[in-house]
Amino acid sequence: MLNSGQSESAATAFGEAKNRFTAIGDRAGVAKAQQNLGILLQERGDHAGARKSYEQALQTYREIGYESGVAALLGNLANVAESVGDLVEAKKMHEESLAAYRKIDNKVGMANELGNIANVLFDLGDFDGATRLYEQSRGGPSSCKSSSVARVRSSNRYADQ
Repeated sequence: MLNSGQSESAATAFGEAKNRFTAIGDRAGVAKAQQNLGILLQERGDHAGARKSYEQALQTYREIGYESGVAALLGNLANVAESVGDLVEAKKMHEESLAAYRKIDNKVGMANELGNIANVLFDLGDFDGATRLYEQSRGGPSSCKSSSVARVRSSNRYADQ
């Protein structure tokens, strides 16, 4: 976690990067700076600011057709919803992220999102559904390297309970 001075410096740097990318017409760069600002705001606990930043970046990624960015930002938005206790919205956004990862055949992203949906189902009390999805995510996509599957396994906070 960044201390407050580092956090302010990072926020300033993301703002400057966004301005520079805007000046040269690099919309993907603008969206990435906006996404990074959202991550910083979420880390600070500014969930409303993070959501706004993520939504702006998501809109840009959708407009330019950057599907990997769309998938990641849907996951970021799901994490914000989960952080504020809106588990139904979190599940919906994780499912949208999963669909986006499937569209681009990103197997690691799919496994991560299956685990994230399982986490939400567990929090909602759907233990059977959570167990089913944990098993899907833990089996890992066959084309993923074992280190990627291990990372997915460790990210599933209830997987071994």
